[in-house]
Amino acid sequence: RVVVIHKKNGGLSEARNFGLDIAKGEYVMFIDSDDWVHSEIVERLYYGLASNDAQIAIADFLKVYDEKAEIENELDGKVEVYDRDSFLNDFYWTKSTMCVIGCAKLYKKVLFTHDYFPIGKIHEDAYTIPKLYLKVKKVAVFLDKLYFYYQREDSIIHSTALLNHEENIK
Repeated sequence: RVVVIHKKNGGLSEARNFGLDIAKGEYVMFIDSDDWVHSEIVERLYYGLASNDAQIAIADFLKVYDEKAEIENELDGKVEVYDRDSFLNDFYWTKSTMCVIGCAKLYKKVLFTHDYFPIGKIHEDAYTIPKLYLKVKKVAVFLDKLYFYYQREDSIIHSTALLNHEENIK
C-alpha cells in the first residue's frame, strides 16, 4: 500500500503533480516535508467527507516555531458542513489562509482532473485550491488544529507578500 518514489527535486508543484498523476486512491492529502500532523487527521477528515457527502474536508492548523515542539491539543471533533456558496460567502473570506493552503485537507481526487499546481510560481496553492472550491457541493470544516505548520524564518511564505486570493478564485 506504500509506494516509494525516487525522483530529482523539481519543487513543490512538480512533486504534488507527480503524486496526483500516480495516486490510485479516491482521496488525496498533501503534507509538506517540514510539517507534521495529528495522528487522527486522516480518520477525522475522512469522517467529515464520508458522513456529510462532502468533497473537501479541512482541518485548522497551528503555526509552530520549534520543530521539536510537543503539542498538547484538545480536540472537540465538531465538524461544520457548508454547501459551496455558503462556504465561499461565509467562511472562505474570514479564514482565507486556512482555506487556501493545500495542506491540512483531504480531497476527493477527482477534483484535480485538470487543476494541478503551476510550476515555477510562488504560493502555488493560491492558483489551484480556490478553483477546487468552485467544483464542490459541500465542504466539511474541523476547527480542531490537526496540522502543525512549521514556520522557518527563511521560508518563501516569510519572504514575499501573499497573493490576493480573491483574484485566484475568479
